[in-house]
Amino acid sequence: MNISDARDVERRLSRAGALNELCKFAEATTDEVEEPVEPGYVTVAGCGLDLNVESLFSCGRDECRRIQVDNLLKHVWHYFDRIVIDDSLGHFLRYHRASESKKQLLRYTRSFAAGALYIREIGAEPLVEFREKPYPHEWPSQAKAVGLGPIVDAKNDLRKVLVNDGKLEIRRSKDGSASAMFTHPELPMPAFAAIPAGEAKKKSNQQIGSDLIDAVLNKHAEYLTRDVISSQEFKGSLAVGVDFHGRLLQEASSPPSAADVVLNLKLPVLEGVPTHELISIRKTEADSFNRFRLALTTAIRERQKITTSANAESIAQEIERDVLEPELSRIRRRLQTAKSALAKKAGIGITAGIATAACGVVSGYLSLIPAGIMAAVGAAVTAESRFVDDNREIANEDMYFWWKAANLH
Repeated sequence: MNISDARDVERRLSRAGALNELCKFAEATTDEVEEPVEPGYVTVAGCGLDLNVESLFSCGRDECRRIQVDNLLKHVWHYFDRIVIDDSLGHFLRYHRASESKKQLLRYTRSFAAGALYIREIGAEPLVEFREKPYPHEWPSQAKAVGLGPIVDAKNDLRKVLVNDGKLEIRRSKDGSASAMFTHPELPMPAFAAIPAGEAKKKSNQQIGSDLIDAVLNKHAEYLTRDVISSQEFKGSLAVGVDFHGRLLQEASSPPSAADVVLNLKLPVLEGVPTHELISIRKTEADSFNRFRLALTTAIRERQKITTSANAESIAQEIERDVLEPELSRIRRRLQTAKSALAKKAGIGITAGIATAACGVVSGYLSLIPAGIMAAVGAAVTAESRFVDDNREIANEDMYFWWKAANLH
């Protein structure tokens, strides 16, 4: 089936019986045993990056999904071979088919499809595996089981962070019902609550606000627990897509791996480069990509031996400052030096390219060419040869891929 875009998905599923067939297909795959994710350079996309259909993490519009995919890939394209993204649509169709309207089912399916089709469009499909993440039923006990016990213990302190930095709006209607909205700079989307008239009359605004903040904290802690369980199950590093989840993980304070540090690299020099270009250069420069990844891993591990910081973000900043930026400058200087040497050698008026062509045309009449011009030709060709050798040496350097990517801008 050739599907062009998310609108096409919605149009096809609007036909009689089509959505029902999709739901039946999702239900039929419930007990299928999936092949394990191949070990290696694996990352698991966390909430906010993984196309989850929950409104806690994305607006759900097609353009929002594209932004999510771009944000994810720009964190991981330069290191990981496999990116695990939650098959949240399969779960939703299986367990919410009876409770949701056809309009809602179509909306969620289109939203998920928009992200998946964009992944295909930019050439990133070979890197992505869709797997359903496990859903924790009792997050406090399961959080402790996967090393997130400090989050449970620090729940009151984390609640204060939400209260102090967040904004709460409560409105009461003439019919006695109430609504509440909570926003926070570390959360991607507002949280809402609708309180029926009978319940709203019994609660003060303070109680309504307190209930909503508790629900927000519990929900985000539950989803983070799910992400951590998934990263352990799929043996990958977790790409965190929600700032508040990053704060929660800091509470757990587990030692970061090299991959965790990579996920925190900012790489400002690549800002503005289209994602499809980043994916493309990874394919065309496969050998230099592998050398770069190995060198980056080694540099991070060496830094971890000597640094006093146990924070992945801090180590990432050190790597950017002390490794990536100096290497980028060094390669640029080498290339500029090689270009300058070529220009100087060929500066007497005959460029290397013209000189080579001239040699071919008059190869039978060399004795007729003045010695001074022949000397210039020889110097130009030698300079060009040296320039080619210099470029070949640079192309074999560990950080050449990094320079190549930076020059896409």
